[in-house]
Amino acid sequence: MYIIDDLLFKSVLLKKKDIFKEKNKFYEKNSKILDIIRFFCFNKYHVIYFRDEDRIINKISEKQLISIYFKYGNLTLSECLQKIEIREE
Repeated sequence: MYIIDDLLFKSVLLKKKDIFKEKNKFYEKNSKILDIIRFFCFNKYHVIYFRDEDRIINKISEKQLISIYFKYGNLTLSECLQKIEIREE
């Protein structure tokens, strides 16, 4: 899977560079993780915002999203939010 290779390469780039471009993306809370990861590019750091109709619910970093994907599978963003809240308590 090329996406995973790009993400691993990104960590090497982050260690070498002091500045990295950030890309903010907004997704509906019923979007699946893999559908979001598919649009990541290795030379930008992504911050994903959860949206419910007209308001922002929460945000999640690229690293958190990928770790949740590896741990729990292809969840929706609302399910990711529940997993994050469980881990923080």
